[in-house]
Amino acid sequence: MFIAYLNTKNCSDGLKEKPKLKARVYKMLLGEGGTPTAGSKAYKELFRKRLVSWQKKDRKAYGYLVKACESNESAMEVILDEDNADLPAKDLLEALETRFYQGDIVGVVQAKLAAFHTLAIDSKETVERFINRILAARRELVELGCDYVSKDVHCLGRLKEALLLDERFKATALTLQVNPQMTWDEGVRVLTALDASSTKREANVPVAAAAVATT
Repeated sequence: MFIAYLNTKNCSDGLKEKPKLKARVYKMLLGEGGTPTAGSKAYKELFRKRLVSWQKKDRKAYGYLVKACESNESAMEVILDEDNADLPAKDLLEALETRFYQGDIVGVVQAKLAAFHTLAIDSKETVERFINRILAARRELVELGCDYVSKDVHCLGRLKEALLLDERFKATALTLQVNPQMTWDEGVRVLTALDASSTKREANVPVAAAAVATT
């Protein structure tokens, strides 16, 4: 599954062996006395391009592999091991597979998706802080390749559902629900204004109480 995922990112070739110049073929293309020819130069340039392409895909695959393992301490121990510091993505994946099933790595992505879809606002948490948590969770998913997780659909949907379960914001969440065309940015503006208004009212309560006490 992880290789199939890398295919969608056009970097699965990073898990192949590093290209090597075939010395025998190269020597056959050289001229008398080992002098370069048009054929040997073309062959060497083709090899150089293949090597550069592999290096880019190797680093990309390596990055996705690390991201997939971030929340797994045992997997990160393998990645951070000094003996594995200079490994290409292919060898690093093999090192991880000796310790885990490949499905466990993909399972990290699935776990993050499940966590995103169950995000809930804490009883004393502000809307602004919860919004930032949703965005941070989406950013992690996008970095792992879940590009389809959008703000207008998934993030706004998660925000509405979470607020519906909190009595402080239930009425506002219902208002958001009746407008199916509302975007993430519009919803955030409404909730941010509400949050600021609520904070201002709370700040004025002690002032009003003090005024009553002095009359």
